[in-house]
Amino acid sequence: MGEELFLDFHLNACSIRPHVAHLSDNQEAHNIVWWTNVVCLPTIALIGLACNLLNLLILTHNKSARRIPSWHLLVALALCDSIFLVFATLEVTPASVRSLSGSSNFNTVYTHLALFIRTLASTFYKASVLYVGLSDMTVT
Repeated sequence: MGEELFLDFHLNACSIRPHVAHLSDNQEAHNIVWWTNVVCLPTIALIGLACNLLNLLILTHNKSARRIPSWHLLVALALCDSIFLVFATLEVTPASVRSLSGSSNFNTVYTHLALFIRTLASTFYKASVLYVGLSDMTVT
């Protein structure tokens, strides 16, 4: 009788609401993803866009800046980085907003556009790196 009681207690002790703990971990993971995709990424993108636009303003409106040998490279990098930031934010943020992701019309449009958005983001990200590589080849 004592072993049966111990066995029942042992089984109950091992299975004390595992789904509740899993649900809270899952909810915590969703909260982290939401904060990252909806708050942090757009904030970083806005700061990056502001800095790149400031860079472009200085490079295009300052006559002495045009004499920099790498002027074209700096302008191209600022443009590519700005466009990448826009498309990277468009790729991640809308799918994490619950009011948008719950709409069937949004899901239909976003599903068709997501591949193009990801392709453009990847293209401008890689173009930025390739410009640096090309500038290294032309300097040497």
